[in-house]
Amino acid sequence: MVVYDETHRLLTVRGVSQGSADRWGIGLRFVNPYGIGVPTTQAEADECVAPIRAWFVAANNYFPLNTTVDEIKLANIGLDGKYPPGQDSSIAVIGAAINGATSSAAYPPQTSLVISITTALPRGRGHIGRVYLPAQRSAMPLTNGMIDTATADACLALFRTMVLALAATSGLGGLGVYSPLGAPRQTATGFRCGRVLDTQRRRRNDIDEGYRLLAL
Repeated sequence: MVVYDETHRLLTVRGVSQGSADRWGIGLRFVNPYGIGVPTTQAEADECVAPIRAWFVAANNYFPLNTTVDEIKLANIGLDGKYPPGQDSSIAVIGAAINGATSSAAYPPQTSLVISITTALPRGRGHIGRVYLPAQRSAMPLTNGMIDTATADACLALFRTMVLALAATSGLGGLGVYSPLGAPRQTATGFRCGRVLDTQRRRRNDIDEGYRLLAL
């Protein structure tokens, strides 16, 4: 059973994964500056487009051209993890889908650089959050299974810039980590990423295997 300690606002960013049937998505949870009774607005959702666009098209993120952002939505979330009665999410007007930086080959769509959201809590429920970025281009430096420190630092810096810009919009407060198990909300204090690429298997559920057969 989902039980949050505090109501909040959820910003969801989704898009096409490498031109395939699979989609990627991340969710960021922010302090609600108005209270649960005030619905989100179209204007508030639209304000989020520019920071997300600037983040997604940055060359140092290594997102492929055929990976896109085509959905940005903002919603109030109640203590039960659902939209409040009578409210719905506000969908941003993006226009044409936002594409990544270049068309060079990419790592498999289930591959992901994970960015963790750190808090002052050293351990326990709600002490850290995480988002799984869409698979990046194979041009991203990778040696012995690890990206280099400069690339990791650049990805962290770009993500931080986006979050700060989002928190400055009229519809969002500060970024937080909200546990669905009732632990107190923790304020985000920073970001961390490992240099080993992770796997998000749900992002390769819809691509057809395209099996080939050969008789013995």
